[in-house]
Amino acid sequence: MSCARKVKKVSYDDYKGRVILGLVAYDNLQSKATVTILKGGIGYTHIVLRLRSERGWGLDYDIAVYALDRDRLTTTTTTTTPKPTTTQQPRLNINKRRLEIKSQYIKTLKEVPTSVI
Repeated sequence: MSCARKVKKVSYDDYKGRVILGLVAYDNLQSKATVTILKGGIGYTHIVLRLRSERGWGLDYDIAVYALDRDRLTTTTTTTTPKPTTTQQPRLNINKRRLEIKSQYIKTLKEVPTSVI
């Protein structure tokens, strides 16, 4: 068995042009491997990830990408009296260096279409 670290690049490009709102990377081996976003990510239609194992471990990940159509990203509020249009972008507190997503956001993303890499 090799003691070297394993490094793998994984990319995802949404051909339908949906914007990525969230990402979950689950380490099936629970090996303390790291996932780093190299390009794209939250707010983009593409993402490139680098998976790096601990020394002596392999890589076995399940990665889910949560995305939404661009036209559903903005919400517009209008009433009988003219008010300025408001636009709200979805906000997720995700550390881009090491991928971590809080469980409270997973609950809000359940209705979003999911792609699994």
